[in-house]
Amino acid sequence: MSTAELKISLINKITGLTDNALLEEIMRIVNFETDSVKFELNSDQKNAINIARAQIQNNEYQTNEQVEIEMQKWLEE
Repeated sequence: MSTAELKISLINKITGLTDNALLEEIMRIVNFETDSVKFELNSDQKNAINIARAQIQNNEYQTNEQVEIEMQKWLEE
């Protein structure tokens, strides 16, 4: 389905809704997706990101699969 078709389908479904709580939730989701709020990071957060980036560059990380295997071994103990 194309973007235009999705929009038309969505408009048609929304037009038929009578549940105010559902309409408010849809509005909240749409507003969340369209807000252009910029997040300001403090120095601790920026530092943590820089450390994490350095760890990635130095291959000091584990894949999700590696962590899951490690957790499974731990749970079996």
